[in-house]
Order: sequence, then structure tokens, then C-alpha cells
Amino acid sequence: SERFQQETQTATEALHDARDELTRKAGDYAAEAKQALFDKAEGTQRDISSNLKAFSGALRAASEHLANNDQRTASK
Repeated sequence: SERFQQETQTATEALHDARDELTRKAGDYAAEAKQALFDKAEGTQRDISSNLKAFSGALRAASEHLANNDQRTASK
């Protein structure tokens, strides 16, 4: 009976150790996944910002072009 209790105790400790290790690994994985998502979001934000700047420049150029055409038309 004592041997059974020792084996039960050993098995219980092994299960607790395994649980703790799995918990730690899951936490590490979650932290890595969070960082990867954050990095991806930062890259996407930079891309959107760059595209908005390019679009803004194109709108400005189109506006200036139209304004110049209006001035030429008005002077005729």
C-alpha cells in the first residue's frame, strides 16, 4: 500500500510538472504570436500610411493641374 501511495505521488508530481511545462510553453507561444501580429500590424500601418501619402500627392497634383487648366481657359 505504501508503494502504491509513492507511485501515485510520483505520478501526481509528474502530471503537475507536465501541466506547468505546458502552461509555460503555451504562454511563450501566445507571446510570440502576439508579437508576430503586432509586427504585422505595424507593417500594414506603414503601408497604409505610405499609400495615403501617395494618394494625397496624386490628388494635389490633379487639383493643381485642373486649376492650371481653368486659368488657361479663363484667359482665352
